[in-house]
Amino acid sequence: KKSMAARSVMMSHTRFSGLASLAVLAIFGAPSAAAGAPATRRALVGRCFALVSAPLLVRAEGIESIRQAAASIPGYGQPDIYYPPAFRGRRIASRHVFDVSGLETPGLATVAEEARRLAAGDYILYDVRFIVRDEHIIADRGWNAETFMAAVRVGAGSDTIRPSADWSASNPNILTLRDGLRLVEFKVTRRAVEQPMENAFGASEYERVADAGSDGILAAVPLIQARRVETRYRWALPPDGQPVSTIEVLERVSWFDPTKTGFADLKSASPSLVVKSRIEYARVRSTS
Repeated sequence: KKSMAARSVMMSHTRFSGLASLAVLAIFGAPSAAAGAPATRRALVGRCFALVSAPLLVRAEGIESIRQAAASIPGYGQPDIYYPPAFRGRRIASRHVFDVSGLETPGLATVAEEARRLAAGDYILYDVRFIVRDEHIIADRGWNAETFMAAVRVGAGSDTIRPSADWSASNPNILTLRDGLRLVEFKVTRRAVEQPMENAFGASEYERVADAGSDGILAAVPLIQARRVETRYRWALPPDGQPVSTIEVLERVSWFDPTKTGFADLKSASPSLVVKSRIEYARVRSTS
């Protein structure tokens, strides 16, 4: 019985080896002899190794491919806001909130309180960056969110850990910001961008905002909000060959209560809170 079992195993192994060889030949074709030399087993093994290794390389790029695909979901408009060349590089932003209006809504109490505090104070200063991605200039949303929130915390006299953002330029529609125990996700659901003029530019984005922890604890169920960010940019044309020194920005952020408006069509909905800001982007001059 042992002898018959051994023969059976050997025949199965031989049959499997033969099928494997046929599969290799079907995929790669019969290996050709170089300079008349016969094909070696090492050559076949090398080709098999390449076949097995290929999926691993594809997997390494899988996350990046998913991010790029998500950025192209219909309804977003173009994958990101593409800025004119004048924006490229690092700038110092000075922001002043000059108007806060709207009804008191429990879900927007934290946002309203922070906006009114900023309106009562002076300008806040923070860094902004505009980077190159696929030959387009885009905002470094992660960096800009971190530096802005850090400036807000300093202005409030808070000693919390510096805010941190999770964002990828390959999928710019989602940004997650952690600020102490507060965790907020911003997801762009629709975007409209004007064709840039010689010295002016505008954009509008609708976002779904999932806020967990605004009340000091990390909530089991995040508070879902919605907002629209409308931005207008303008700048003076410099002499030929000179960079734009200052970009003036007018920003209007409209916050909505989804329990009243839903997410279907915010265009015709009335915002619960509107925050208006004036911002200046000043060019950082090289010290070299």
